[in-house]
Amino acid sequence: YMIVCLSSALVMMTNQYIYNNFSGSDPARLGAQVISGIGFLGAGTILRDGLSIKGLTTAASLWATCMIGISVGAGLVQYAALGTLLVVIVLSQFSKVERMLSVRASSMLKITATDRPGLLGDVAALLGRYSINILKSEINSDLDTGIVMIDLELRKVIKDTRVCDVIHELSKIQGVRNYEIRE
Repeated sequence: YMIVCLSSALVMMTNQYIYNNFSGSDPARLGAQVISGIGFLGAGTILRDGLSIKGLTTAASLWATCMIGISVGAGLVQYAALGTLLVVIVLSQFSKVERMLSVRASSMLKITATDRPGLLGDVAALLGRYSINILKSEINSDLDTGIVMIDLELRKVIKDTRVCDVIHELSKIQGVRNYEIRE
């Protein structure tokens, strides 16, 4: 992050020097190129793993660090200091607030089954009987083996729902071979 910030500041200081000493240059050209480059670098930090996405905070933090560096390089040190303070507060404190306010905590249900018509409907109907909402789903099937892998992100199971009852009924669904629940 320090290298991104220092490099961005150096680019803007160089840009200011070129603008002040050579006529006809665009005072924002180099800064715009840094923003594009950081967008590319940030996109490389984002990873998709099944139903979850990781790296968005890292990408946003890299972009914010770049903007802080550009602000310093443009001579807006007071704005860069305020921006730095706000970024630190957001990164260090908002995850705690989010955990306290989160009503959408979720669990992952992974099912391996023999593919057949109506399989997904049977699973959804079972979850519906227990008032468990499906937030996201991903289905992958192997045509050669006839095996289907179903990944479901479920709203956290309500306390009065007995997980063992759901699991017991899930195991009775025709074709279900294996299942796993992760909190």
